[in-house]
Amino acid sequence: MYQKSPVMDDIVELLFKMIFTVADCENMALRLKNTDDYPFIYYQGFSRSFIESANSICVKGENGKTYLKCVCGAVIEGNNGFTKNYCTKFGSYLSNKFYEDFLLHKKHIRFVDYHCSKEGFETVVLVPVKTKEENKNYIGLFIISDAVCKYVDDEKVGKLETLSVYFAQVLKSINSIISCQKKHQVKIVIVDDEDSIASLLSRVLSSVGHICEVASNGMEALEYINSEKFDLIITDISMPVMDGIELIKTVRQRYGVYGPKIIIFSGSDEFIDSQFLEDNDILVYLNKPLQSIYTIEEIIRKSV
Repeated sequence: MYQKSPVMDDIVELLFKMIFTVADCENMALRLKNTDDYPFIYYQGFSRSFIESANSICVKGENGKTYLKCVCGAVIEGNNGFTKNYCTKFGSYLSNKFYEDFLLHKKHIRFVDYHCSKEGFETVVLVPVKTKEENKNYIGLFIISDAVCKYVDDEKVGKLETLSVYFAQVLKSINSIISCQKKHQVKIVIVDDEDSIASLLSRVLSSVGHICEVASNGMEALEYINSEKFDLIITDISMPVMDGIELIKTVRQRYGVYGPKIIIFSGSDEFIDSQFLEDNDILVYLNKPLQSIYTIEEIIRKSV
């Protein structure tokens, strides 16, 4: 699932920070599956010594089988004796008095280590990373903790679970793009005033061989389009100076059907009439969540 690369690292960092803001706790770390183990990929707040000592949760039993140890392992493996009183339907673990609860957990856990209990965490939340709520195939685990009780409730955990599914879907989409073999190289101008989104989209599409330029508004995009030939425009709608609608109208007036193809990739709530999309030969109108990047690459392979 996780192919380490500069693009993937950027995506993990961007989404991790978004989830960390919602978690509103002192520490957060992400484990992602690597063969049989779930090592840490990214963290914030935790001490380096804790991350290094607790990095592996994989252990060999006397029978030679591989098991996952302690609380993280019990959550990932769905240990019923442990999870039935502490885990949500999604599979997330929640405790606002972890040290006390950990003493009760030990009898239900196959292999115990004491890294978390030694750190003195009071609030601990473990959220599985999976592409669907009902999926039991966990590709990772978010570990969220605080030394003081944060009184995290089921509503907060539900928000984190929704974000975790989103995170997994984005990873899957980007991984699919990186893994695929490109059919041909396309020259693209990406138009978006959100630099983080534009830069990330550019890096993902460049990683599979496309040539990308980034513009922060329609006027900047026109400077590129007027100076050299582009195959595709990927544009937001709401932008300063010149918005996406004006850019599309201008490009079609100047170049007609011989100009670049156009994809709208926007988080705007502005309604766009279907007749406008048809009249201006828009390939597709996509909402901005990052899962749509895979759809963009599919359209490029098939239609550009």
